[in-house]
Order: sequence, then structure tokens, then C-alpha cells
Amino acid sequence: MEVHRRAVFVLKGDGPEATTTRVESVQRAVAKYASGHVCPVLLTDTEPSGWSAAYVDSITQQFNSTIPAPRLSDGGQGGGSGGGSGGGGGGGGGGGGGGGQ
Repeated sequence: MEVHRRAVFVLKGDGPEATTTRVESVQRAVAKYASGHVCPVLLTDTEPSGWSAAYVDSITQQFNSTIPAPRLSDGGQGGGSGGGSGGGGGGGGGGGGGGGQ
């Protein structure tokens, strides 16, 4: 039998009710996704390192608000690319190589 050494840690909530709700939710998720393997769900009061999703989202929102609106050229002969590749023809043979039989 294969031994699994995985545990899921749940950060304690602000109160006992919040903690119980978190643990029950995680236990349901483990039961759903663990494919029959037993993974213990343990409480911890150690905050995970890194940034919260809310903080990362606020940075992303602030960055996105600084992006200027797209502008189209005036339609004249201004810069920009012409759109074609110029090449591509490639010469006459049609159809693909034939395998000689």
C-alpha cells in the first residue's frame, strides 16, 4: 500500500465558528478531489508567506487604470505596417511531394 505524506493546513479563523466553517469546507474539498486518499486536515495559526489575492488584485487594478486608451491613426500615410509580408509565392510545384512507388 502506498503511503501518502500529505496534509492540508487550514488557517484558524477569527473565531471558533469561522474556524469550524473553514475546516468543514476544506474537508469537503479534500473528499471531492483526493480520489479516495486520506489527507488529514490540520489547523494552523501560521500565516502563509506572500501576498493576499486582494492585495495582488488591487495592484493589477491600479496598473490597468494607467494603460492609455488605444488610438487609431488618422488614416493618412502615417507610420505603421503595411500588413503584407511581401513574400510567400514559392514556386510552382503543386500538391506536395509524391512518394515514389
